[in-house]
Amino acid sequence: MYNSSCSCFILFVLLVQITIPTCVCSDDARYTSCDNEFACGSLTLIKYPFWGVNRSNYCGKQTYKLDCVNNIPVIEINSLNYRVNEFNYYSHTITVARMDYWGEICPSRLVNTTIDFAVFNYTSATRNLTLGYGCPLNPHPPEVTVLEYLCTINNTKTNVIYDPSMSCNRSVVVPAFRNVASDLDQNRTSLVDALRKGFALKWYVTNEESEQCKSCIISDGSCGVHPNNDSFVCYCYNGPSLGGVCDKRRGILLFPRLLPFMHAKRRFN
Repeated sequence: MYNSSCSCFILFVLLVQITIPTCVCSDDARYTSCDNEFACGSLTLIKYPFWGVNRSNYCGKQTYKLDCVNNIPVIEINSLNYRVNEFNYYSHTITVARMDYWGEICPSRLVNTTIDFAVFNYTSATRNLTLGYGCPLNPHPPEVTVLEYLCTINNTKTNVIYDPSMSCNRSVVVPAFRNVASDLDQNRTSLVDALRKGFALKWYVTNEESEQCKSCIISDGSCGVHPNNDSFVCYCYNGPSLGGVCDKRRGILLFPRLLPFMHAKRRFN
């Protein structure tokens, strides 16, 4: 009789523990938003310091906003839109190409490529291409390779020449990979293809920020920034962490959360 009553009591306790949750609290909204990855087309696993679309503005530095336009990842730099072709988290670089020169050499506005050096910097693998618009139609020596094209810009026909030494009515500077520019010099690639391949930019994240973010992720946090001053914040499931790390919950699988920092490249095709 005793054993039967005892067994029933133990069974009752086990059932109560299984059916009644220990906590019905929802995760902090900032933690949830910053835990999302930016994904657009085949470009995925993009997180801090970038934000945009499903990642709120406190999930990354304000100057690193990404958009997804017609399934194409886009970033705006100094009022020009660029397609994002590739991410490399190991080297902190992105490969971008000007959207107004994507597949063509006749943009509606003739403006040089400029970047904010407080946000990005060119890599050593970059070389400027100078495109001349409205250039003189002088014959060139046979030993000089000049790539000449025709354009219609704002209903006005003009010729376009890739030749940095020539004086033209207007010129536009567009960066390219150094090896691609060399292929263009040797007429091994077209100007359109050279511009589509784009160029690399290095983004700024200090070693301290990188270590803070890694520690945050290892403790099951989401990396973000303070909305007022862009300083690093570790968002936890129960709110921001003052110490930069979170109190881990049991059963957290850390490997998927570390993927953005472990993979070398994410490429947009």
